[in-house]
Amino acid sequence: MTRHIAHASFCSRRRAALAMLAAAALPVGTARASNGFPNKPVKIIVPSVPGGLMDVSARLIGPKLSDHWKVPVVVENKPGGGMAIGTLQAAKSPADGYTLLLAHEGAIVINPVIVANTPYSVKDFVPLAQVWDTSLILLINKDVPAANLKELDGYIRQNPDKLNYAVADMIGELMSDMVKQAMGWKYTNIMYKGNPERVRSVMAGETQMTLASASDAFTALDTGRVRAMGISSMTRSPRLPNIPTLDEAGMTGFNLMSWGGLFVPAGTPPDVAAKLSADARRALAEPDVVERIEAGGSQVGARITAEQFQQRIAADVARWRRLAESRGMQTYDK
Repeated sequence: MTRHIAHASFCSRRRAALAMLAAAALPVGTARASNGFPNKPVKIIVPSVPGGLMDVSARLIGPKLSDHWKVPVVVENKPGGGMAIGTLQAAKSPADGYTLLLAHEGAIVINPVIVANTPYSVKDFVPLAQVWDTSLILLINKDVPAANLKELDGYIRQNPDKLNYAVADMIGELMSDMVKQAMGWKYTNIMYKGNPERVRSVMAGETQMTLASASDAFTALDTGRVRAMGISSMTRSPRLPNIPTLDEAGMTGFNLMSWGGLFVPAGTPPDVAAKLSADARRALAEPDVVERIEAGGSQVGARITAEQFQQRIAADVARWRRLAESRGMQTYDK
């Protein structure tokens, strides 16, 4: 059985708990949106190419919402511009609840705070639900002569600027910079249009290294064309217990998690946003959705309220701003 499918015994132990989670995720007295909302098709914009964690999550949630609302829910991929194209389209959409955005912190936090002339602000969005929280795995191409982080460190030091590191957006570049700073490595970043292409480039040997979300990494590892050097959280993954954390492997203190969330444009009526939030959290708590997302190594955010998610976003804005400014970078969206 491949790594990305949860073990049967694991699933059976969790089903009862997941059913309870589905009920617990719903707030008491959910606000009732006016005019029988929604009464026409709803669109979820994903600012990346098909196949990545954002896209997969949207296509898991969409049918659940459609079944509940009895209206079509369409997932629309709008990649490009480091996720700015699709994110801007969502920001400029009517604030009526019929256009949602599923994006991660790269689009919502990193771009407006760190990228000059980003055409939207963190304040342009209202968070509905945290969809996932995931660790990252440092992958290298199988032909790189290193079986672990110590050997990789020795190889890069002996061959400075020989390896290429795949990135897909500004957050990927910042993460790459964090790796460089932590290890004192020298290599070149290569930009790709989306995360699936970025991971495939390492599999194909076009680039040799990247930090990938756990779900993307598990799929790549199953091909045998990449190796895992370590995981970015401070605890090992239950799916890959033999892979050390980067901290214990030698990248001391390295601790990095990534989230994805569902948003609407600012100005959306509060009762509409409240209904969308409650219904999204209900969809996220469905056992098959939880099992699918968690089988990829992520944690589902069904229990996290919109208010708690907003607090995390604010904390991340401050964190990434400090990180950028500590490296002499100009920051924006203040």
